[in-house]
Amino acid sequence: MRAATSLEEIMRFIIMLTTMLVLALGQLTSPPLVRAQAEAVAVGGMAISGVIEQLSDLARQLESSARTLLEQGNNALAQQQMLLSGIIQGLVTQLETTYADSLQKTFEEIGTAEYNAAADLLRAVDLVQKLETKTAADIQATIYSLQGAANQLLNKIPLVKRYPVFYGVSARDLLTNPGESPADIEILGFLLADAKLKFKKPVVHVAGLKLPDQNISVRDDRILLQLPSDVKNRIEFGNLPCSPRKTFPMRMQVFFGKTRGIWPIMWTGEDDATFTANALPGADLFTISVTVEGIRRTNSTRQESYSSRSGQVTFQCEETRNAAAVVNLPEGAREIQCNSEWIETSNTSGRSQNCTVGGTVVSATGSITGRNRECYIVGDVVRGLTFGIVNRRSVCNCPGGGHGSLRVFGTYKVTVDTVSNEKYELNPPVTMTGVHAFATLPSDSSFSASMIMVDIKRQRCSEIFDRFVIAVPDNPNLGINHTSENGIFKATYRLGQLTIDRLN
Repeated sequence: MRAATSLEEIMRFIIMLTTMLVLALGQLTSPPLVRAQAEAVAVGGMAISGVIEQLSDLARQLESSARTLLEQGNNALAQQQMLLSGIIQGLVTQLETTYADSLQKTFEEIGTAEYNAAADLLRAVDLVQKLETKTAADIQATIYSLQGAANQLLNKIPLVKRYPVFYGVSARDLLTNPGESPADIEILGFLLADAKLKFKKPVVHVAGLKLPDQNISVRDDRILLQLPSDVKNRIEFGNLPCSPRKTFPMRMQVFFGKTRGIWPIMWTGEDDATFTANALPGADLFTISVTVEGIRRTNSTRQESYSSRSGQVTFQCEETRNAAAVVNLPEGAREIQCNSEWIETSNTSGRSQNCTVGGTVVSATGSITGRNRECYIVGDVVRGLTFGIVNRRSVCNCPGGGHGSLRVFGTYKVTVDTVSNEKYELNPPVTMTGVHAFATLPSDSSFSASMIMVDIKRQRCSEIFDRFVIAVPDNPNLGINHTSENGIFKATYRLGQLTIDRLN
């Protein structure tokens, strides 16, 4: 019974082997597929090496752009640019390996399937090159479109072995609109879960903590991760204003099917690949408040009054006396108005005065004359036939002397220098979106800065992150370098220009 069974098994194996050979020979002798109509796409007449070169240039441009965006603090867009670059770089590596001996051929010469897939890819690449005016949602859609086109090409090209390819990772808390992604972390790649292994889930560690299987889902060559609370707390996931998320490491072990054995006895075994990555940190954006203390020196024109008087002059009736009054005005007096008058006078009959200005000396001179004497006629009275006065004579009397003072007065203008302490704050504050920030103090010859206080806060956060107190040298041509209190920033100040650099 056992022998018969063995014979039946051998016959079945021979029939199966014959059938497989016939099918294989049929495939080898089948006529080639009719190629699709060529479309107006750059891939049409371009050698594979040219396509690879074009893709490599674009990947480098995207990576360079991402670095610039990181320096500017736009980590969300930088993350998207890095993903696009990663997809293209992963594809370039596969193409270089697969077509190492056919780089001068076109995809059209290789085969219809590869040609159509390459055409779809370059259409997606064309979208990448037109991202300048696109929104974050548009760019995210382009990422998925490019990944789909790249994976389609990888499925079409004759890879000797298919193994997982890692493109990149994005964190939801960096997206402009977190609602655009349903998962906390999204990993993009090729063959991250293999149908041959019933889409076995990968093993993922985030910041050293292994994620439970129920927090991992695989969809369309994307791995979606929901982070447990303990992981979120460890990596500060959420990107809060006062506590932006730091970069964190990820390690992922993915499983894929690998054919084992020798034809015709072959089976699918399990193999694995491990990828490591660091998620981009949250954007560290700072608001810098600059307060300047110093001395304000101003000059203004002020009108002053002056007045001076001579000593008192005394005189008798009909006596003329002279007087003078002099005022020395301050140096720089100008527009001098000069007046003079006699004041506090008594028993006068006449007066005169004049005023002269010589430089800053004002002089008044004048004369004053006493009152007239009081005179009357006296004589003898004769009585008789007539009544009259004989022996007439005049008698004069001065009832009292007089007095007076000569006064000089007027106005002048003078420039007054004022020195006062002053403090002001630059408005609006300076924004640091990368590793450099610049502030220009107002050009004002009347103000001399003596101290600059710089408070650095994270954007939308009230807590002071770091600060400077910079003493400004008396010589404005001297530059000064200063390190912040926490050693995170360096400030350079010279001739009204303040530069702040982040050190770490």
